[in-house]
Amino acid sequence: VNRVGESINTIAAITEEQASATQDITNRMEAVHQHTETIRRHAEETGESIYHVSSEVNDLRKQTIRSIPELTPEQLIRVVQTEHALYQWWTYNALLGYQSIDDLKEIDHEACRFGQWYGQMKGSSLAASPSFKAIEEPHREFHEMVEQVKQTIVHGNQSNANELLEQLNGKTHDIIRLLKELQAEVVP
Repeated sequence: VNRVGESINTIAAITEEQASATQDITNRMEAVHQHTETIRRHAEETGESIYHVSSEVNDLRKQTIRSIPELTPEQLIRVVQTEHALYQWWTYNALLGYQSIDDLKEIDHEACRFGQWYGQMKGSSLAASPSFKAIEEPHREFHEMVEQVKQTIVHGNQSNANELLEQLNGKTHDIIRLLKELQAEVVP
């Protein structure tokens, strides 16, 4: 009976230690969870702040462009490099929920500033240049990808939108590289 009593006391002591250890683990996990939530909240606030600042900078960029009576071809190509990088940026922000998906305008490759200029230049001597010819198809594909991401976001397919955004990132780099090549031919 004494042995049974000792065994019960030992088991009770071990159970008490385990309960204490379990409570300690629970408390630590709760602290980690709270820290994680704080970090997540700060990351969201930072992302939203970056979005708002970039939106204000873009408004300033637009005002500056409007103040220039007529862009030279070199200036125009610089502007459209930025605009195509911004299409990708605004698409990314729409995916994050910072920007309304409805704000993604000028998705048609012929409606954007570059597309309009490109259409006008098709009858010029520049149209014969290799870089001018090389950019037409990737430019169309770029705008189609922006539209695909937009539709994927509208339909709530986040993982597919992330994949398309990765592809759009590559296409953005291609467009900017091709625009730089075109710019080198345009600049006397």
